[in-house]
Amino acid sequence: MKEGVPPKRLRSLDIHGSNHFSMQNTFTPSFVMTYGGPYYATTYVPLLIYELAFDFFDFGMAAAALIITYLLLLMLIAGVLNIVRGWLDA
Repeated sequence: MKEGVPPKRLRSLDIHGSNHFSMQNTFTPSFVMTYGGPYYATTYVPLLIYELAFDFFDFGMAAAALIITYLLLLMLIAGVLNIVRGWLDA
C-alpha cells in the first residue's frame, strides 16, 4: 500500500498522527450508510449529481449541476485569493 509514496509524505503523515495512508472521502460513507438520509437530510451536491446521473439517468441536469458547482467554487476561490492578495499588499 505504501509503495510509490514518497518518504517525505509518509513522514508527514506520521508527524500529524495518521496511522495509515488514506484519502478523506465523504461521498462513500454518506452514500453507503444513508443514501441521502430520510427526506434527503444528508444529501449534498456530489451525492445529488450522482443520483441525477445514475439513478434518474438525467445526464443533462447532472452536467448542469456539476458546471454550476464548479463555477461557484471558482468564484469562491477567486474571491478568497483576492482577499488574501489585499492582505499581502497591505
